[in-house]
Amino acid sequence: MQANFLARGPRGEVVIASTSEGLTVPVGTNGPEYSRRNGLQLSVKSEWPGQYGYHPVSVTVRAEKPAASDRTLEFRFTVGDWNFASNGVKARQRFVLEQGQTKATLQLLVPQLTNWQRSQWELYVDGSRDDEFTVSQVDVGSLRFNMANNPADVAAVGVMLTDSQRYAVTADLGLAYSNGSALFQEMAPTELPTDWLAYSSLNVVVLPANRLPELIERHPVQARALLRWVATGGNLWLIGAGRQWEELAAVEQSLSTRDVRPLNAAEDRADVASGEKDAASDDNRTLPPTWRFAPLDNRALEPAEGALVLAGYPVDEAVATKERLKPTPKPRPDDVSAIDASVPAWGPNDGNLPKTSADWFAVRGWGMGAITAFRRDLHSASERDNQKAANVISQSLLAPRQQWGGRFGSVPNDSNVDFNNWLIPGVGMAPVGSFQVLITLFALGIGPLTYWFLRRMGKLPMLVAIVPAAAILTTLSLFAYGVLIDGVAARVRGRSVTVLDQRTGECAAWGRYSYYAGIAPRGGIAVPPDQAMFPILPNWSPIFGFGGRSSMTEREVVWDDQQRLTRGWLASRTPTQYHAIAARKSDKRLDLRVTAEGLRLTNRLGAELVGAAVQDHDGSFYWCETLPADKGVIVPPLQQNQVASRVRRLFTENLPELPAGDDGRRNSSGYYSFAVSDSLMEGRLGAINSPQVTGWGPGRYIAFTATAIELTPGVDGIDESDSFHVIEGSW
Repeated sequence: MQANFLARGPRGEVVIASTSEGLTVPVGTNGPEYSRRNGLQLSVKSEWPGQYGYHPVSVTVRAEKPAASDRTLEFRFTVGDWNFASNGVKARQRFVLEQGQTKATLQLLVPQLTNWQRSQWELYVDGSRDDEFTVSQVDVGSLRFNMANNPADVAAVGVMLTDSQRYAVTADLGLAYSNGSALFQEMAPTELPTDWLAYSSLNVVVLPANRLPELIERHPVQARALLRWVATGGNLWLIGAGRQWEELAAVEQSLSTRDVRPLNAAEDRADVASGEKDAASDDNRTLPPTWRFAPLDNRALEPAEGALVLAGYPVDEAVATKERLKPTPKPRPDDVSAIDASVPAWGPNDGNLPKTSADWFAVRGWGMGAITAFRRDLHSASERDNQKAANVISQSLLAPRQQWGGRFGSVPNDSNVDFNNWLIPGVGMAPVGSFQVLITLFALGIGPLTYWFLRRMGKLPMLVAIVPAAAILTTLSLFAYGVLIDGVAARVRGRSVTVLDQRTGECAAWGRYSYYAGIAPRGGIAVPPDQAMFPILPNWSPIFGFGGRSSMTEREVVWDDQQRLTRGWLASRTPTQYHAIAARKSDKRLDLRVTAEGLRLTNRLGAELVGAAVQDHDGSFYWCETLPADKGVIVPPLQQNQVASRVRRLFTENLPELPAGDDGRRNSSGYYSFAVSDSLMEGRLGAINSPQVTGWGPGRYIAFTATAIELTPGVDGIDESDSFHVIEGSW
């Protein structure tokens, strides 16, 4: 059913028709029609949920007649808050209406960095703007119905659900996300995005466990994009896994893993301790080898503890028990956003809960993400059972993963208490000591010395001209000194973790880049089209002004063979930081072969190896020191504790540290900050370096490189220094 409404255009009011393909222009007396100049019709649609991330905007262009030749189209879309014209995000991309065709489509990915309120768009046809398609202001509510208004809202997509499952999922999301509103969008498999970036605004994707094999087999492109998003830290919920987890065998088969295994005795004892023995606590339960039950205690909420469970590293139970007995540290005030403070993301410890999640769900790691299988619905007719289910979620490793800010340790429009702990050493900081010396000399020279000299020369009236001239010269000299000491080139410092599976060639990388440019590069930042970039803002960001938040800067992204962040992403002489995240196929690898002399290691990672810890398939450990790219070496076996000490040394040497004089407290505007140290990336790094681990598993290695192997800072010729890049590889 079609509905019309008015919006602003370049020449006054514009009539827009709301159709099944989105908001459509131009519109005549009888409904949508074709433009007089080009014989085309434009439809724009975006009903994807979420508040942050890359949002897909679907664009459809129809022609009245088959195109006589290829027609080059360029769609330009600007969106932001009420002041979007000066602080929104502008995105544009070209596509082609091919000869003989009457329809062309485009999915434009638009970074959402704040609440969307208003938007505008333009369509260029063969290089010229057609004003009949131009809308200069339209409320986003008309364009997108499933939008989040605060970080407590859960953005979820359901796939292949029945009516009863749809109802159950909505109720389950309400329990799991307490105060948040469930923005639930149901989609057919063919409607799912084929680019993992399009999932980046979501909190969770829900799918029946018995339908995942079908999705992977019949819709491989959509399934690959979905699983790559999960590998970057996303959440995939599989419902209806069976009272005895019988659906998980087929799930694991579709994920190309191994046979099921019986539960071990320790897990059985923990499950019986719940006091709610039912079919799920019988001794004949089975789980695939990579699945496990999540511990239910406050310790499970720590990012590194959750990463330990999902990564499946073997741990020293004595050390692990000692860690669990430690009192849980109280969160810093800076760790909680004022926006999110009302959301009980991790609630009070419930001593009546069982020790594991066996009665509710099981988890398995997928890259840095989590696939969660639910044995039954969380909600029930009993309010007491509902509260217990909510407590189960809030006391498990799922709690800090539920919201966007929890996974990233930041949001793109709020300050971060950890911004200053990863600055480029010696760059971008005011040379306070040098300035104090120069200003002291200036004060002595311009004051008593100048007065004494002019009085002795009998030209004391010249003091009126000399003092301001000297002040101007000194100011310019100090400014020039500040510029020269930092230079004009662009510099970057990186910190990342990459999970690389050499058996499948898949990888997921998560990094943090800290930039400083004496003069901002003209082209901005250019990264591969499958690399996400999300800002990390400092406490002194310009979005925090007198009385709270003020305008953000205007940003532009241009899509072609690269993602070009052309304007507003990297300013001159301003420390700037971004999350950089990618998931893709990779041919990077370490060639590893056990010989009689030791382990033969060849570096095919494409970057200099700073060090590598290897655990072979028989459980033996090896350590390799610095090794250039494409070079090989044979290393002897070592004891696990010797290898672990070398790993910890590198971690210790590269800990994020605040500069002298910065105590990391909240910003002066009164808003509490997020902390990057709570992100999934830092959680994975903490798990790798945990004192609990006794290795990383047979056929795994931990490598350290000078530069990231699958992430790029995106500036040609940029100088990277003081970086720390870690690869967790499987071979």
